[in-house]
Amino acid sequence: MRSKTDIEKALQAAAHHCQNQKKRLTQQREKVLSVILSVDTAMTAYQLLDLLKKDHLPNAHPPTIYRALEFLIDSGLIHRIEANNSYIACDHIQCSHAHQPTQFLLCDVCGSVAETTLKSGQLNAMKESAKQYGFSLNDRSLELHGVCQQCQATMQ
Repeated sequence: MRSKTDIEKALQAAAHHCQNQKKRLTQQREKVLSVILSVDTAMTAYQLLDLLKKDHLPNAHPPTIYRALEFLIDSGLIHRIEANNSYIACDHIQCSHAHQPTQFLLCDVCGSVAETTLKSGQLNAMKESAKQYGFSLNDRSLELHGVCQQCQATMQ
């Protein structure tokens, strides 16, 4: 779990990132990002909405959260995990460079998500394999399911 100081640093980096992109990180968007940064697992939009209503934005409605999530994704500050339609903060908010494409390691036991960057050799191998079938890959994220190290330890 991120400390309050880490969350504040990430929010400052996010504001700077948006400013560089000539985008506006509104107070609502910042609150949504703050909630996402404060949890350890990916959360659905409705889970985020419940947390926002409880502690930050009592009058928030689904369109509010979906607009904020769309902005945060487009700005490169969060990721959408397609397998379960959930959202997680980008591990690289405080970096000044892009980390694409991304690989997510999803634990099927506890729901944790680890973000890693695909190495160019891995991506090239996948592109070559797809090319054999006349298929052209987009540079998108890859989601892999398994069991994290912590859960493996508790299963033994």
